[in-house]
Amino acid sequence: MDKIITDKAVRVHQEIKDLRDKVENVVLVCTFELGKLLKQMRDERLYEQLGYETFLTYLAEPNISFSQASAYNAIKLYETYEVKLNKRDSLDGIPTRRLISLLPVIDEKNADDWISKARALSATDLRLELQEGRKANGETRTEEFHTLSRCTTCGKFRLDIPEDELCKCISWHANLSSIN
Repeated sequence: MDKIITDKAVRVHQEIKDLRDKVENVVLVCTFELGKLLKQMRDERLYEQLGYETFLTYLAEPNISFSQASAYNAIKLYETYEVKLNKRDSLDGIPTRRLISLLPVIDEKNADDWISKARALSATDLRLELQEGRKANGETRTEEFHTLSRCTTCGKFRLDIPEDELCKCISWHANLSSIN
C-alpha cells in the first residue's frame, strides 16, 4: 500500500526541522559565549576574587553548577573554532556534540573538510570517518563505536560488541555478582 504524503505532514515535518535548527544554533551561540567567559574566568583566575580556591570549586558553585567536562568542552570549542580556526561563522546548524567530536582531528589544514562532514554525514558515518582520521593521525588507540539497539524480538536493549572485546576477567564478574 502506497503512503499518501499530505501537505500537512510535509509542513509539520519542515517546522520540526526548522525549530531543531534554531535550537541548535541558540545552543551553539550560547556555548561559544560560555566558553569565552569560562576561559576568561579560568585564565585570569577571576574565581579567586570571588572567594573560590580553584576553578573546579567555582564550577561546582550551585548557581554555576557545570561539570568539568562541560566547562572544558565549551572552552575548547571556543578556543578551537573561534580563536584558532576562525570558523565560528561556518558552524550554523551543526550540533555542538558533533563539533566536540571533531576536536581530536581538526586543524587549520582540514577544518573545512571536517566541518562539511559534520554537517552532511549521519552520526554513524561521522564516527567512522573520525575513527579513520585518528588512525591517519597516527593514534594507536582508536575507540571502536558499537551499536546500541533494541532487539526486534523482545524489545530489550542489545549492545553489539565483538566477542574478542568482551571482558573475561573472573574478578570483575565476581564483583558484579556481589553488587546484584
